[in-house]
Amino acid sequence: MNHHHRFWITAGTSGLGAALVDQLLQRQAGVAASGRDSPEFKAMARRHDHRLLALSGTPDQQAARLKEQWSSLDTLMINAGTCDYLPDDIADSQILQALITSNVQAFEHYLEAAMPLLLEAPRPHVVVILNLYTASKLSEPCFPASPSSSLPERLRERRGALQKAGIDLTVVTPHSLNAPWDTQHVPEHWTAQTAAAEILSRVAERREEVVLEALGLRTLWPLKSM
Repeated sequence: MNHHHRFWITAGTSGLGAALVDQLLQRQAGVAASGRDSPEFKAMARRHDHRLLALSGTPDQQAARLKEQWSSLDTLMINAGTCDYLPDDIADSQILQALITSNVQAFEHYLEAAMPLLLEAPRPHVVVILNLYTASKLSEPCFPASPSSSLPERLRERRGALQKAGIDLTVVTPHSLNAPWDTQHVPEHWTAQTAAAEILSRVAERREEVVLEALGLRTLWPLKSM
């Protein structure tokens, strides 16, 4: 992994997203990051200065800026367990439902926006990071999961099309999507830094699935300031 390899990290405001940005820059990779228009994200952009391409606006606007700067994108890392995509005026009672919905929408929008850049790379790779909530169904718990109610099912549906386009897909998940009660994986007290290091070491192997079960979600995906 070096400066020739280019990453786009979504939801890089804080927690796991920011840790991924920091560690990739330490490895001399090319890094672009999107995040909330917040003091934390602006401070990160200032800290890394010209080494980080800080993106704002809609996913399409961010992709357009990337196209101006880069000819291709090697890896898109969609942080799909975060509060970064929530609206500012969300009520506390609506957060859980909105968390799942907004992360599903972010996956679709960022993937669509990044596709032209990914297709220009020699070995494009998409990484989607789920947490305990976004690995669950959106609604109707008594009915089987479907692409319309479950991000994992949507990822399964998309995998074939991505493979045909020559794009590898890795899903980082809190439990095995094929065997949710797999006891081989013991929950750990991951920090944002240790989780980012583990994810980056596994992502290089391009596995279809990486299980990362965390005991404390708030250290990886802090709740947004209301």
